[in-house]
Amino acid sequence: MAGKDRAGRRESILAAASSIADSDGLDAVTVRATADKAGVGVGTLRHYFPTQKELFDAIVARRVDTIIDDSVVLDTSASLDARI
Repeated sequence: MAGKDRAGRRESILAAASSIADSDGLDAVTVRATADKAGVGVGTLRHYFPTQKELFDAIVARRVDTIIDDSVVLDTSASLDARI
């Protein structure tokens, strides 16, 4: 159960940071603003994202994951040319 809570808290922090970035731009994503929006303390946020870069990397990775459709790449029934 603790692992699930941990993943949920990390996800809520990332969702808050992504929401700030979507509405106000990446420059507006500060530790304090993100912690406030996620309803956690700055120390808690730093536990999951020790540096600003790690938080930014997670936001960017989340955006890329929503843009890129891996299903074609992972579809082994499709030809190699179709998966590239």
